Amino acid sequence: MRQIDGTKNSWDSYSNMRIDFLKKLYISKAFSDEFLTIFINPHFLVRREIVSSLRAFSKYVRGEVLDVGCGTMPYKTLFKYKRYVGIETNISGHDHANSTVDIYYDGINFPITDDSYDTVVCFEVLEHVVDFDKMLNEIKRVLRPGGFVVISIPMVWPEHETPYDFRRLTSFGILNALKLKDFKVKSNSKLLPNLSILSALLSDYCFGVCLRKYYLSIILLPLILLNNLLGFFIFRKISSPNLYYGNLVVAENPK
Repeated sequence: MRQIDGTKNSWDSYSNMRIDFLKKLYISKAFSDEFLTIFINPHFLVRREIVSSLRAFSKYVRGEVLDVGCGTMPYKTLFKYKRYVGIETNISGHDHANSTVDIYYDGINFPITDDSYDTVVCFEVLEHVVDFDKMLNEIKRVLRPGGFVVISIPMVWPEHETPYDFRRLTSFGILNALKLKDFKVKSNSKLLPNLSILSALLSDYCFGVCLRKYYLSIILLPLILLNNLLGFFIFRKISSPNLYYGNLVVAENPK
């Protein structure tokens, strides 16, 4: 019995070590759009789409920038700016050990004076905010007249950073919410509006299983690679305007 227990403990220790390795490898390339990450990043299709879209709209990010829910500020290098400030709540679905945070807030009110920033960016954050309406009010309050807000938010994606995952929004939902706050929408781009969203969802599911049951990674990691390849080279050529990952919206705070 002791030998069996010892073997089990050794296997559990080995599995945990390999799972930690997978997590570190993923984190190191999680936000990269480099093509070679197609081999190791289960979220390659989504990240590449977000980065590509942000580059297209980077002209709207300028001056003094506030990054709401900044995390590690993974997209900061895509923009030209005078000053870049990251703000985070200390209550969220993940720790901030690797984050780059300049300001912490209580999840409700920004400790920032009115009209302080030329641009506010908010990437994959609004789905985690308890009071969505209050968040939009705070963004508008700290944004200077004539300034821009750039928001990305998923429409189709599994629950994550639970239990702090509260909503998904269609293109109509996010546009209507911004218009109700008197923002002037400049552009809205649907992210991954093709059948590669199915590949992205399956890859995410497979990676989640790998993190729970390492022994299945022998089968599932090659499947993730196959999904990425099929999504990138085949499925993204098949349009799916009503089934897509999310939205990237640019709106102006009128003068």
